[in-house]
Amino acid sequence: SGKPDTRKTIAGPIRTPRRNEQLATWETPANVEAEYTIRLTASNLTHPEESKTVTVKVDNQRPTAVINVPQDGAIVSGSVKIEGIAMDTYVEDYRVEYALGVNPTATDWELIGIGSEPVSRGVLETWDTRGLNLEDGLYLLRLTVKEGTGLASEAKRLVTLDNHPATAIIFPLSESGIVTGKIDINGTASDDNFDKYEIYVARGVLS
Repeated sequence: SGKPDTRKTIAGPIRTPRRNEQLATWETPANVEAEYTIRLTASNLTHPEESKTVTVKVDNQRPTAVINVPQDGAIVSGSVKIEGIAMDTYVEDYRVEYALGVNPTATDWELIGIGSEPVSRGVLETWDTRGLNLEDGLYLLRLTVKEGTGLASEAKRLVTLDNHPATAIIFPLSESGIVTGKIDINGTASDDNFDKYEIYVARGVLS
């Protein structure tokens, strides 16, 4: 809409008449998303110039695809909200997918969800990792935004899925359950995504 830019000749003047065939080729501007008016003028030796116009929308800008949450390298579990940006004037749809591992093949990707409305900054999809009964490990998340002209953009995030608590085991302190003096407390405190362990002691029986 609005006043078109200063016109630029893309063909002509051409002295050979053409009927129902190609009149010209227009190399549309790169990295542009805007309306343009194409005007054809034709004249003969006895009448004034005749003109016809067509308005088109040029879209040579790729859509915006951004995953803001979770961050790259994040450790996630349970129900994971995937937030970001899926924007373009002519969005056709966006897809959020996941795949196990760092270098998945084209057939490894599984669909989390599809959206048809642009998202400027918000929740794109929710990844229900427990409902899908996924194994713990490294996963790639992928957002692909496609527009009506076929242009597409994608964003990826590598995350670690950990749906299992750390292992905490205390080995028996004695066969009888009675101890005296200084004792060693042996056992296991471990996890692939281990943070820390602490040991407490309190008088009485605790659950």
